[in-house]
Amino acid sequence: MSSFLSKRTEFLSVLKNKDYRLYYSGLLISVSGYQMLLFTLGWAAYELTNDVFSLGLVAGSQAIPSLILNLFGGALADRWNQRYLIIAGEAAAAVLVAILAIIVLFFAVQFWHILVISTLIAIALGFDQPARRVIWSFMVPKAQYPHAISLNQMVWNSTRVYAPGIAGALIATIDSVYKSSTFGIAISLFITSISFLVMSLCIVYVKLNASKKSEGGTLVQEVLEGFNFVFKNSIFAYLLALSLAVGFLGLSFAILLPAFTVEYLEGGPAVVGLLTTVIGVGGVLGAITIASFSFLQSKGVFLILSAVFTGLSIALFSLITAGTGSLTLSLLIAGCIGFIVSAFSIANGTSINMLVPDEFRGRLVSLRSITYSLIPLGGLFLASLASFVGVRNSVLIAGITLIVISLGIYLLSKQIRILDSLIKRSKFSSN
Repeated sequence: MSSFLSKRTEFLSVLKNKDYRLYYSGLLISVSGYQMLLFTLGWAAYELTNDVFSLGLVAGSQAIPSLILNLFGGALADRWNQRYLIIAGEAAAAVLVAILAIIVLFFAVQFWHILVISTLIAIALGFDQPARRVIWSFMVPKAQYPHAISLNQMVWNSTRVYAPGIAGALIATIDSVYKSSTFGIAISLFITSISFLVMSLCIVYVKLNASKKSEGGTLVQEVLEGFNFVFKNSIFAYLLALSLAVGFLGLSFAILLPAFTVEYLEGGPAVVGLLTTVIGVGGVLGAITIASFSFLQSKGVFLILSAVFTGLSIALFSLITAGTGSLTLSLLIAGCIGFIVSAFSIANGTSINMLVPDEFRGRLVSLRSITYSLIPLGGLFLASLASFVGVRNSVLIAGITLIVISLGIYLLSKQIRILDSLIKRSKFSSN
């Protein structure tokens, strides 16, 4: 029994690495602040405008710069010292958030202030995020990559559960005491600013292993070189295609949760929050499970099955929620979706990181991170489709399409089918 438990908790051994532990602490604090920021910006925008469309504009101000700049941030991460990119990006974001907090606290904040500063924050983090997503790989040996990737994924899943709630509770409490929601918004923003500075400080002290850097060429040439590398090594093209499909067709279903809640579950914001929380909890459990059975992370069949079951779960969510109106069943399926998506994300990220050479790591990771930038665009697509076929059928079509794409990739790519042996013998995976 003790042997079984020690095997299942082996992924925690990566935390024995002092430098990774310091990085991980900074990451947890920074991402918690970022999740608080997203909630606070949305709340402030809605308070000012009382218009749902303003929420879409704020989301777009975050997604579009990230979508564009991640590619260049990835190229910079391959050329320059990732430490300096992270420090500069996090510090710049901290200053911008603090400026917005001051405007909210001492001046008459307007919606355009939020939109402009939100865009500038996204630009700063667009250069920081690729470096932040790869720097850990120069702290730990490759044998521990699966462990580190699992723990990194847990940060994003767990913070989605508690950080928005902390921001909301903070704003509500201060509002009830001081009768001023702007004071609570400002305090939430100041906390976010501090969280970004903590990440910068942590990165100052980590020690990094030597790594091969990309050399020569302009930034645009290096971005194009990254695409050329993907096309020449089709395994990366298929892995990225799977990731983008899950992001665009799978994760984006959550954007339509308010419509599902109102139309089929007869609920309000509290039900939407409950569904979102359950998805996050499922994601954390999925990350813990896949970390405990890390040998699955390099299996092509597991990767495809997790993508297929993501599509299947989303399709079932649309059918059962619309067909039964049962909140209990909807919550159960939502938790399953979070679990499966988390497992897929870890397996996909592990496969890419185990295969890619150091000098292309930043660009490949930045291409994969576009997955998350595509979520708002996927939501826009599903919402547009829903105006023609209805909310239920829109998400049902997305789920079925994701299943077809996943099975198609499995049939087309022999490399996906032999992914485990490919990683074991790859010249890229030697350390």
